[in-house]
Amino acid sequence: MRASGRDRLLQFDLLEETWQRTNFHSLHIGAAVNLERSVRAGAGMDGHFVTGHIDGVGKILRWERSGRDHVLDISAPSNIMRYIVAKGSVAWTESA
Repeated sequence: MRASGRDRLLQFDLLEETWQRTNFHSLHIGAAVNLERSVRAGAGMDGHFVTGHIDGVGKILRWERSGRDHVLDISAPSNIMRYIVAKGSVAWTESA
């Protein structure tokens, strides 16, 4: 990662696999992307810990409230679905 200029431009190098498995190829200049800081050693952690790489992109089909919870139906490519397990974790982010 490199940052420069008064506009605080950030530049990243993407691996070919990241390019193929994400929606980066469909983004345009000015599109919003999710950036997250890494966890610092010894820092407190809250919530679910998710590690790994992006293996695919899914689509939210249903998002409903159920009391204080949310119920989501998410579709994903069949080559990804074989790795999805009951009570497993799926990381998601909003995109523009």
